[in-house]
Amino acid sequence: MFCFMVEMERIVKANDREYNEKFQYADNRIHTSKYNILTFLPINLFEQFQRVANAYFLCLLILQLIPEISSLTWFTTIVPLVLVITMTAVKDATDDYFRHKSDNQVNNRQSEVLIDSK
Repeated sequence: MFCFMVEMERIVKANDREYNEKFQYADNRIHTSKYNILTFLPINLFEQFQRVANAYFLCLLILQLIPEISSLTWFTTIVPLVLVITMTAVKDATDDYFRHKSDNQVNNRQSEVLIDSK
């Protein structure tokens, strides 16, 4: 089942800013970053636990919390899991920080605006 959204016709008048602002069209800012400060931790953890190795170590950690079925302590599993997740999160955070910087640099470039053919 496919659901197609039909977009209504857009009417844009060149050099008529007041008319175009009434419709609240999307702006033309570049946005390539994945996260912001509030969404970094939940989205990053969700993405990391979708990887099979991380999910496996999490399941193993949960099983090791049950002393009747585990011969090792939970500490032997949580240390590598936390290290891998932390290192990946730091890498993702720095990548996203540089994406934000690049986006701001592109969005703040000087541009030439024609008003009344001038």
